[in-house]
Amino acid sequence: MIQVPLPRSISGSTTTPKLQEYTLNQIYSQGALVSRPACELVSSVSGAPRGLFERDGALCSIFGQTMYTGTTTLTSKGTVKGSGKVSTAKGFVHTAIATGNTNYTWDGTTLAATTDPHLPVAQSVARVDSRFVWVNADGESVFWSAITDADDVGASDFFDAETLPDGNKLALNIRNDLFIFGEESIERFRNVGTSAAPFVRVNNSIISVGYVGGIVQTRDSFMFLGHDKDGGYQFYAYADGGAVPVSTDSVNELLNTSYTQEQLMTVSGQRFNWRGVDCYTFEMPDRTFVFSGGQPANWGYFTNGTPGATVLNQWGYQNAKLFNDTWYVQKSDGLYKLTAADADTSGDFSRGFKTFIRMGDESVFTLSSLELSLAQNIETSSVGLSVSRDGQIWSPFLYMGTGGQYDNKLRFRGVGGLGQYDGYAGIFIHTTSSVPFSIDNMVAK
Repeated sequence: MIQVPLPRSISGSTTTPKLQEYTLNQIYSQGALVSRPACELVSSVSGAPRGLFERDGALCSIFGQTMYTGTTTLTSKGTVKGSGKVSTAKGFVHTAIATGNTNYTWDGTTLAATTDPHLPVAQSVARVDSRFVWVNADGESVFWSAITDADDVGASDFFDAETLPDGNKLALNIRNDLFIFGEESIERFRNVGTSAAPFVRVNNSIISVGYVGGIVQTRDSFMFLGHDKDGGYQFYAYADGGAVPVSTDSVNELLNTSYTQEQLMTVSGQRFNWRGVDCYTFEMPDRTFVFSGGQPANWGYFTNGTPGATVLNQWGYQNAKLFNDTWYVQKSDGLYKLTAADADTSGDFSRGFKTFIRMGDESVFTLSSLELSLAQNIETSSVGLSVSRDGQIWSPFLYMGTGGQYDNKLRFRGVGGLGQYDGYAGIFIHTTSSVPFSIDNMVAK
């Protein structure tokens, strides 16, 4: 009997197929693999998902070029020009909105374009000590506003994060410090200066990592896709005053070989908590990575629908926001909420994982059965097993169900066993059915 460790991350590559493993629409939590949340449509609307934020007890959403308030019923509040994800900063009087096309303020009643002639079009906005900080869309300068008023900027109220001659791209407030993300570096400022120059650079705080995309802010930190100085692309998390790489070698290989810089700059990130686990998803051009922390780092894939056991596609749900104890997300066809159901509103979705058994001495072994311990009973034959001797050619799926109501084990037993293997056996578990699917142990015999 061999206890097979459940996969926790993405590993292997096309050049090492025997070492490939990953999870699909599952999250590693407390020693088990649990299903990702289902997405339930709460209000239909069409348009690119550009952002969610809360103001005065209402959930605000931007789809396409229209801003709405509400959840089950969306009420249009006006036009928000532009096409990309918006940046918002909430103040006492209003929320500032940067789009890269036009700047706006929203006070809970009126959506208004900014009119101050000294404030240029911004691509990002943050708020520190009641001042709004706008990053110019061309990356040349950073502007600060008067106290509480995002639309009041003096003619000389700007500065540049200029330790390196790189363009400014984004502003973020972390622990009331202002972080300015550039193409080649990240600089840290504090509001300790004079009224003529309030933001002063923190000495020896520059981070030599350039910002690419996908920023996700947490309470006291942030995670993003960046590139090391003169290095490749990686995902980073802010910790101990620096940017710490958190992506695995396999994820890094994909980032640096499968995408162009222009594609990586379009990556969108979000964070939500599911079953006590902080999940960070990053929407790539062709797939969605999910990171759920842990040591070593837990990485997997979220997909949408049932495109096929080996097919990866985009999850498509973005801009997660916790509102009234419910997590809401956007998709191009409407506003959704995350639930514990076994299927999305659009239908069933795939779940499973790929892993392997490897004998250290490459000895020949025989598998008579494979057994999964499940948290729930699955009475129908709806979960499949595919095996491989080389990690490249896989058998047809063998579908099984659990033995009964009080025996929550999924046993795969082929006629004559599951085959003989020369030191290696690839394992692929997959289901497309709307069944409970949480696994806490796997045993091969």
